[in-house]
Amino acid sequence: MRNRPTSWQKSWGRLALYKMTHIPVLLKEAVEGLNIVSGDSVLDATFGGGGHSREICKIIGKSGTLIAIDADKEAEKRIP
Repeated sequence: MRNRPTSWQKSWGRLALYKMTHIPVLLKEAVEGLNIVSGDSVLDATFGGGGHSREICKIIGKSGTLIAIDADKEAEKRIP
């Protein structure tokens, strides 16, 4: 008997054809919980797709500093 792909595997194969997009989870809640203001310095140690970092930059502005790191060396390449 041959191993046939499951319906999940078939669906995943079709999904892989499309560019995967990172959608930040709990973006508003996470950023609000940081209580950051303009000019703050912030470390984002889970840079991922940059969604939270982008929102943080909007708040801290040009006078603030953002340092973003990630264990995934490919994370930066996923930034749109």
